[in-house]
Amino acid sequence: MKPISFLAACLVALLMSACASTGGSSSSAAGDTYFEVHRDGRIHVFYDAKTFQDYLRVGETAFRITRIGAGPQGETLVFGLAEADRIKTRGLAGPDIWDGKKKPGKALYAEFRRDNDIYVLSNYADIVALRQGQTPANTQSQPASGPNGENLFYATDSADQLMQLFAGYHTAP
Repeated sequence: MKPISFLAACLVALLMSACASTGGSSSSAAGDTYFEVHRDGRIHVFYDAKTFQDYLRVGETAFRITRIGAGPQGETLVFGLAEADRIKTRGLAGPDIWDGKKKPGKALYAEFRRDNDIYVLSNYADIVALRQGQTPANTQSQPASGPNGENLFYATDSADQLMQLFAGYHTAP
């Protein structure tokens, strides 16, 4: 085999394996977690817990899709992407959920953050209500008990489970 042919065959094999490995990205299993943060005229949306944790730590995301002025009040929408999804342009859980093309999973864990409040929810309809300025009717509050002193509000339909999940997502390693 000629050196060029061997190199070309290796390159093709490498590209095929890379394509195969990105097919099972985090967005294929997404829909079980959803995070929305309203801050500084932007709405940040995440479907991947690791990407959300990175955002909380550094204030930005490495990979994102930005829609300037596309929020309900003209905010900029910023969709944080998992690293495995960085080259995709469609089929992404965050934008698809926001656009109504995809519904979150039934076992949803969601956080909605605005001002000094964190709502921990299990129903996407509550997130939509919060976006529209409404407060979910059935919440249990824990004032100033968030990781940075935020007010926490848990959906009462599954408050105990949500409290445990919240603690798991926000406990330092």
